[in-house]
Amino acid sequence: MMHTQTFLPVNPYILPGIPEVKVPENTAILIKRIIDTCCRIYKATDLPEKKRLRECVDARYMAMLLMAFIAKETLVSAAARFNRDHTTAVHGLKNMQRLYQTDPGTRRKLNLSLDQLVVGLDTRNEIKEFLLSDLTISRFRRV
Repeated sequence: MMHTQTFLPVNPYILPGIPEVKVPENTAILIKRIIDTCCRIYKATDLPEKKRLRECVDARYMAMLLMAFIAKETLVSAAARFNRDHTTAVHGLKNMQRLYQTDPGTRRKLNLSLDQLVVGLDTRNEIKEFLLSDLTISRFRRV
């Protein structure tokens, strides 16, 4: 009788150092985790509301950035989740680029978000490369 070995999927919460662990996850759950993480880190309340407080705006922009890179959402659908249009998302990504390049607090908050969401090394590098470039997201993805 031959034994076949079965392997259980690796849980990134148990082994967080493994880069790019592909864990099947429902997109809606992933997006909820992104929004909750950004709310917690920026100490914002409800992001879809029409609040213009700096912490709410930055949390929304960070969530749109993470949705675009981690959940592979389009800017149109990422902005629609916050009752905004895609031009707001484009503006938000430009603001995140500027803040990431000049503000150490934004860099710290992004790294904290990526740590809490257990993001792999390839995705981290892609996000940081985008934030350090002066390209729009569509041009960045074409390069």
